[in-house]
Amino acid sequence: MSNSQPQVALSRQSGRATSRWSWWYLGFGVVALAAFVPVFSYDSEALCPQAPVQNAQLQDPMTTAMFKNLSADSFREKSIKRMAGAIQIPTIAYDDMGPVDQDARWKVFDEFADYLQTTFPKIYEKLTLEKVNSHGLLYTWTGSDTTLKPTVLMAHQDVVPVPESTVSQWNYAPFGGEFDGSSIWGRGALDCKNTLIASLEAIDALVDARFEPRRTIILSFGFDEEISGHHGAAFLASFLLQRYGENGVSLIIDEGAPILPIWGTHFAIPGVSEKGYVDVEIVVRTKGGHSSMPPVHTSAGIAAELVSIIENNPYPPQLYQDNPLLDFLWCGAEHAPGFLIGLKYLLPRRGQTGILETIKQLSFPRLVSRVNKMAGYLISTTQAVDVIHGGVKVNALPERTTILINHRVNVGESTELVRQKITKLADVVAKRHHLTLHAFDDTEEKESSILIRFMGSILEPAPVTPTQASDEEKDTPWSVISGTTRSLYGKQVVMAPGIMPANTDTKYYWKLSRHIFRYSPGWDPEIMAQTQIEPPMHSNSKLDNKPLLRHNEDVRCLVSTALFFTVFLITWHNFTSPTAGGWISFSLWLALFQLSFMGAVTTHNAIHLPVFWSKNWNKFYQVCLSLQYGGAVSIFIPGHNLSHHKYPQQARDVMRTTKVRYSWNLLNGLLFFWHVVLSGNKDDKLYFAAQARLNRPIVRQRQIEEIAVWGTTGVLILIDWRRWIWFALLPQFYAKYCILSLNFLQHDGCDMTSKYNFARNFTGITLNYLCFNNGYHTVHHLYPGLHWSVLPEKHQELISPQVAPSLEDPNILLYMWRNFIYPGLRVDYKGKPLIITKEENEMPDEPWFYTESETFSNTKEYLAQGME
Repeated sequence: MSNSQPQVALSRQSGRATSRWSWWYLGFGVVALAAFVPVFSYDSEALCPQAPVQNAQLQDPMTTAMFKNLSADSFREKSIKRMAGAIQIPTIAYDDMGPVDQDARWKVFDEFADYLQTTFPKIYEKLTLEKVNSHGLLYTWTGSDTTLKPTVLMAHQDVVPVPESTVSQWNYAPFGGEFDGSSIWGRGALDCKNTLIASLEAIDALVDARFEPRRTIILSFGFDEEISGHHGAAFLASFLLQRYGENGVSLIIDEGAPILPIWGTHFAIPGVSEKGYVDVEIVVRTKGGHSSMPPVHTSAGIAAELVSIIENNPYPPQLYQDNPLLDFLWCGAEHAPGFLIGLKYLLPRRGQTGILETIKQLSFPRLVSRVNKMAGYLISTTQAVDVIHGGVKVNALPERTTILINHRVNVGESTELVRQKITKLADVVAKRHHLTLHAFDDTEEKESSILIRFMGSILEPAPVTPTQASDEEKDTPWSVISGTTRSLYGKQVVMAPGIMPANTDTKYYWKLSRHIFRYSPGWDPEIMAQTQIEPPMHSNSKLDNKPLLRHNEDVRCLVSTALFFTVFLITWHNFTSPTAGGWISFSLWLALFQLSFMGAVTTHNAIHLPVFWSKNWNKFYQVCLSLQYGGAVSIFIPGHNLSHHKYPQQARDVMRTTKVRYSWNLLNGLLFFWHVVLSGNKDDKLYFAAQARLNRPIVRQRQIEEIAVWGTTGVLILIDWRRWIWFALLPQFYAKYCILSLNFLQHDGCDMTSKYNFARNFTGITLNYLCFNNGYHTVHHLYPGLHWSVLPEKHQELISPQVAPSLEDPNILLYMWRNFIYPGLRVDYKGKPLIITKEENEMPDEPWFYTESETFSNTKEYLAQGME
């Protein structure tokens, strides 16, 4: 199951030539035609209405205390232990699991059930637990009004296996449940023991508050979702169906997407449908024999021809009226500032007819699929040839070759379409090679034939959960979920229906309710950090009662910024030069150099992990840092995160140390800064140009920072250009020079092929106090999302036992003396003269490649490494 809803932000893809320009001409024609028709006057608000905020009516002292407890550090610590303990039990579901009463590998689920009972004893006292098919856990909290249909919250206990050959590649043990200060690591942390433990914690808190529900609440936890749920969810759903009957449940919530930043705003995207699923097996049978006397085409060759014709005939994209993606796009058009304006007027409208709507319905899906592949997947039936097998010996003709093709069926289509299409294409190949075709007719395999059959179960696209209120029912399950989400996470959150591209256990629950949602409400910190769009704060939300700072240690950063402005104002107001006031003015002048450098370091830390929870506070602080640093700090972001962290010491790294190759090592250290600055500006401009086309928030933020910096600079120069040079230009140049030159010290002569010996660490206490622990460079690169305050501890725990002793230097000044003055030789970390290979010497700078979907930070894989 995929943990998050794919982002369907539409971006331009350059360099994709195609001969089928007619669809582009048609699309542009629609835009031109739209200028002369009333389509511009549509009432889009009616097409994406937002439910009013629904605050929980829980105002008694016990529940008030409960909400306060949920915000306490003690609850957070307890929650971390609960989640870690759940991960530490390896509830693995293997593909070849046998019946639960015969396969001993199911026994671990007994251990997990015992853990839950020990961890949540109050739940077991208040709720009724029934075990279905041995390991399915069904908790029932009977409500006071039995006429109300119950609510079902789902999750699954199982996780996927971890191949033994890959365990050494994990930064944390897959079943260690380790907490690194910001994240809990291990199998199930996102799929989906987090949902399971969260549901139990919520019920536990309500029980503790003596809450009594009116509506019955059911927790249904399967145990084999990762292998299709035949033993777990299938039995649980059947059990509930017998008890409550068809449509006997009010609503069902299972795992799904979190709240995501898309098009410059926040979307909560409960999945209201799933694509269908079917696997097809094709068997090509031909005569055997010796390879010395082969036919023109063997079964393997014919199978290859089948694969070719199938892959050259993909299913066309179709955006049907009942596809939730259409609703999602309308919500983007109405509520997202970054939604492409031109696309807005190409969107088909439900219930509209006429030539213009017909053209839009024909052109729009093809435009979308060409512009954005991910969006194309959501409006197409997809096919993937995943397995081909044939032959047993290189000198024997293959008598039997099989092809396995996986299909995900588009909402609005059916598996019958798959049957018809494959039959039609296979018939062409069969006739060409004089083979008999048996397509989906339950015929046994025969020589000289092509046999096609479905494999396993056939799953049609899920029924679409209604999201519109009816005349009979104003408060629908969708409106309740929407209003509650906006109450907890802020009115800025846009509720939009979505599609679950993968399949969940809900496929067994269709008969129980028309209202099924695949939804994991909450923020995904990795994705939030990727875009630096902060979760909006909402003053009425008792669960969002967060402190101002993410980490209290960042008070030191704020103090350093405040000191910079204080010292600057004192020196500017009282002195005309550094020596005008004797040792006092000179000392304050030197302090400006250090404080400006600390601003550069704080900028580096903040682009990996923002200082504040509030988006607006982070924006404001970036402006302050820009004034402290002497330049728009947003420019720091692409070259550092998307180039240096992603491609260290490679041709795409704007800060690779092999840029400088002077025989006198002192020149390498002195001139490294200039090589980086001169080579990095071009790529930064390309990046920001791409972001400007997509109307990304970073562009506006950079503009604000530049206005602040250049406006302030201009005023200072007009007042007194000499003081500006002494008290602003020189300290801020020093900050830029040092922050980039520090990279040379930390990487030059290291081994980039090594997991630990690729960076140098300066472990001196004084240095790290003055630069917020940035001397611990290896752990920062491995886990760039770790907060700077935990780097010394994590260095000792994870890096020090593994790294070469020479890469732990306690004194940066002595290191610089040895390498630049005496003896002043450029050596590697083993003490040998550093030899720059011919390939490195001739390595030209390459533009660090980025896609327009990349924003402030690196890819999700990179951000997953320790990001809070």
